[in-house]
Amino acid sequence: MGSKFPEVWTDDEQMSGLTFFIQARDVNPNDYDRKIEFWSDMIAKSCDSERNAIFTIDILKRRFRRGDQLPGSLNVIIQHMLE
Repeated sequence: MGSKFPEVWTDDEQMSGLTFFIQARDVNPNDYDRKIEFWSDMIAKSCDSERNAIFTIDILKRRFRRGDQLPGSLNVIIQHMLE
């Protein structure tokens, strides 16, 4: 595996959408589900890669920073993963 990030990571337009804050599921269920799935997978893979399942939102922001873009709504993603 060449990169720890998926191919979409290099697509500025798609990543702009994926890093934008998550709206409530009833507003846009497809977008909500897409972001939850993407970031949940990214968090799980980063924990595997780091061999450490302990993290904070600040740690995740550093791991997933793209230039000046930070993923929005990491708290929503983590809450979903805990349910």
